[in-house]
Amino acid sequence: MTSFKKLLAVCASEDVAIKHLTMLSICAVFTDIIPGYRIRLPTARELEVKVSREVKKLRDYEAAFLLYYQKYLKVLEGASKGAFSVFSCFFIFVSPCPAWSTLVLTTFQSPARSSSSLCSA
Repeated sequence: MTSFKKLLAVCASEDVAIKHLTMLSICAVFTDIIPGYRIRLPTARELEVKVSREVKKLRDYEAAFLLYYQKYLKVLEGASKGAFSVFSCFFIFVSPCPAWSTLVLTTFQSPARSSSSLCSA
């Protein structure tokens, strides 16, 4: 997951071509690793329950996944003026992952709603 941090840093590049290619690359990675089920952060009550190492590892992975997904959505929101990358990423990401399409679609339909509220849903 640390590679996402590096890729997201490249999205801040001044070079538009590099920025577009990086956004598309991140989109491709997310499309490959996205689970087929809905991820949510565990509640405080769920965190109090003792779980196996495997469950803890999965929870940590899912939390990191949501964190970087949220940051990626913020990058896309910030780049919404450059419609090419935003809409290319949107259609590439949504088409194979209908379970996640509502998160991405909601981001673009209601700009007042923050990405953090989307990822915690």
